[in-house]
Amino acid sequence: RLETRETLDRYTVRHQNDFPIPGTQYKKLYLDATDHTLKFNKNGQPGKVSYDSAGGKAVFDYAFEKDTELTGYASLKLWVSPEEAEDMDLFITLRKFDHDGNEVFFDAWLMQGRYPVAFGWLRLSHRELDKEKSTPWDPYPKRVIGPGEKVKPGEIVPCEVPILPSGTLFRQGETLRLVISGIYGGGEITDVPYGFNASINQGTHSVYTGGKYDSYLLVPVVPAR
Repeated sequence: RLETRETLDRYTVRHQNDFPIPGTQYKKLYLDATDHTLKFNKNGQPGKVSYDSAGGKAVFDYAFEKDTELTGYASLKLWVSPEEAEDMDLFITLRKFDHDGNEVFFDAWLMQGRYPVAFGWLRLSHRELDKEKSTPWDPYPKRVIGPGEKVKPGEIVPCEVPILPSGTLFRQGETLRLVISGIYGGGEITDVPYGFNASINQGTHSVYTGGKYDSYLLVPVVPAR
């Protein structure tokens, strides 16, 4: 039983025989640091976006050229570097904006009327994946506790971030926004009854795109019915 949301008050409910939905097309939206956008074609020019891990964020947008349903698992591949530390916490937020640039919120049991499209998170030292359980759209960390595999300050490494499944309809001209930050919800969500406060973040975080840095958001596109 699936609910695909357009706005807080507009949604459709239907049933499928399997999940992820058979026929789902997983498409890569490449991050482009040169203009802070998401694109189906990777930019050949390398770029970097940096933010303060204590409260900053990196933002990337994609404006849909036609009505598109994204229902299922999403994931994010990133090339990142904690510039002044051996580890970093990554918090991912997917958001929807309407034609006028207003954010569209949804319902959830812990954030009624204020929930974005989806969340994801990863501690970089726990980036190793369980290859038997992982799929491209659902990377499965091998462990989430313990010391993990630290990096050298300034070292650039790839990682894959799982994003919770969701169902959202974007109309032509509406925008999908990817927010990468060191704070849960990009620092904009403060009324959650519980949260993550044991962050190991310090200093500046950098995200690398273009050229050999194939950072991309993998989205589940459901063919029109």
